[in-house]
Amino acid sequence: MDKALLQKETQRASEDCQFFIKRFVYTLDEHDAENPIKKFPDKEYLWDLVDLFLNERLLLIEKSRQMLATWMMVACHLWWVMFKPGQRIFFQSKKEHDANNLIDRAKFIYDHLPEEMREQYSCKEPRAYLKFEFPKWHSIIEGTPQGGDILRQYTASRLFSDELAFQERAAEAYQAAKPTLDGGGYFTGVSSANFKNFFYLLVKDKV
Repeated sequence: MDKALLQKETQRASEDCQFFIKRFVYTLDEHDAENPIKKFPDKEYLWDLVDLFLNERLLLIEKSRQMLATWMMVACHLWWVMFKPGQRIFFQSKKEHDANNLIDRAKFIYDHLPEEMREQYSCKEPRAYLKFEFPKWHSIIEGTPQGGDILRQYTASRLFSDELAFQERAAEAYQAAKPTLDGGGYFTGVSSANFKNFFYLLVKDKV
């Protein structure tokens, strides 16, 4: 690609999350042995999720499998941490290993961005377990297992909790994240169904 055009598109991507994802983001489909690296399908609900991500401080997404909701939220949070200074984002899942897998998805997306963009928005090397850091912008994504132990120590910019309905300590984590919301931050919870647990009550506004 022409360098001048790439720089123009990079500037636009830094200001437009949906353009960034449509133009530059690739995901990994481990079910497709022939073509595992691919862009998001052009489905309206996926772009609606981007708009909700940008505009809703408390966002709860009920999903079924293969909707790409988790991949989309990882991409959105990566955009946020790359292009906004001074951000502290948490990726939370039931287990530490699962939280690190979410961060690995962000790293996968980043690694498939154009080299010039990665040079301009460089991450810290070598990369640490449970962390994805952008020192130039003083921004970071950190992974944490379920519960509120880590979340109580910080007021985060954003918190993304994946499969929230399967986290036995979901209520504790949400309470620990309240200062994030009260301070102007964002909480995004994504999950498939798991009976009438805390996530269900939160979605139905019964908490």
